[in-house]
Amino acid sequence: MLKTIVRRLKLLTAVEAAVAALVSFLLGGMLSGYLDAGSPLIGGLWAMISAVVIEHVKYKEMLKNAQIRILGTLVGVLISWIGFSLFGYHYWSFFICMIFSVMICALLRLSVYRLCCITVAIIFAVSQVSGYVSPWVNSFSRFFESLIGIVVTLALAALVYMIREHYDLKEPS
Repeated sequence: MLKTIVRRLKLLTAVEAAVAALVSFLLGGMLSGYLDAGSPLIGGLWAMISAVVIEHVKYKEMLKNAQIRILGTLVGVLISWIGFSLFGYHYWSFFICMIFSVMICALLRLSVYRLCCITVAIIFAVSQVSGYVSPWVNSFSRFFESLIGIVVTLALAALVYMIREHYDLKEPS
């Protein structure tokens, strides 16, 4: 009876997602604060978003989502770092970075332009909310915050997988 309730309500998935989001948020905020990379709240939010974006019941799908998230974030970070370093944080430089994000992803045949553009937007938003933050620090802090969310989620998913196997609590996809 208890196993049925746990499976039906996806209780382990719910706890896994909530813990991954909370731990990612806290660690991402701590990293952002430590690096003085703008608002720790945005740093925590960015790490938490990565955790939620890659979350999946199937571990193989989670790994695929993680790869896509890393690639999209990396391209967005590199474009932001170069663009905002050269031109500063202005609306027109943001516009140019967004255009280059889509164009570079198209040239490289990468289907991650949405994540790339979102990364550029977050980096620009941090500069607007927090005042001047070095484009290098701002960009790479966002990358490492994404990695925090991904690593926390993958590690937690591995732990929950072992619990599911041990107690026969596999959930439907």
